[in-house]
Amino acid sequence: MADLNELYQSVILDHNRSPRNFREIDDTPHHAEGHNPLCGDNLKVWVELDGEVIADASFIGNGCAISKASASLMTQAVKGKSLAQAKELFATFQKLVTGRATPQESKEILGKLILFAGVSEFPVRVKCASLSWHTLNAALDDASEAVTTEQVNNEYRTFCWQVSATQGLRTTHNILTSRRSNHVRSSTCATHARRDHGDGNRRTHDRC
Repeated sequence: MADLNELYQSVILDHNRSPRNFREIDDTPHHAEGHNPLCGDNLKVWVELDGEVIADASFIGNGCAISKASASLMTQAVKGKSLAQAKELFATFQKLVTGRATPQESKEILGKLILFAGVSEFPVRVKCASLSWHTLNAALDDASEAVTTEQVNNEYRTFCWQVSATQGLRTTHNILTSRRSNHVRSSTCATHARRDHGDGNRRTHDRC
């Protein structure tokens, strides 16, 4: 598990500094915007289809290291996949980061995306990691309105309470305060958000 956490840190830093497919795609009707009010992440995802296959995928936006790295890895993962396979990736990733599937159970479908398994230990990070996936799903469905993580808040709150009960904590607030931990997930998220946006947005992104 320690090796997986070290690899997670390395991959997050790499994809945050040099995100793959960080660009717009011209002349495709399949795109959507996504927002995470809690952390201040804002993404836009484009998908180019060739029949029922994703020929290209890209994104632009601002966000914490986790949200940007997740979007970068996502665009790599879905290229060449059928729409059905992309939907399966989305569903499996969501189960992984919410603790409803183990890395071992998910590895065959997700590949290196299983690195995000550790996010399930910090429920406030779930929205950061899954924002790009919800936005991709909206792009594939040609949604006309922007996606926000608050739209999936019921599942998130349920997960917070489940973790709260498991860890013997009394309220969801106790879970949210774990963001003050010195764990790499916290420091990576906050530090690189400040690096991306400057001190002007420091307060917003420190909440991540």
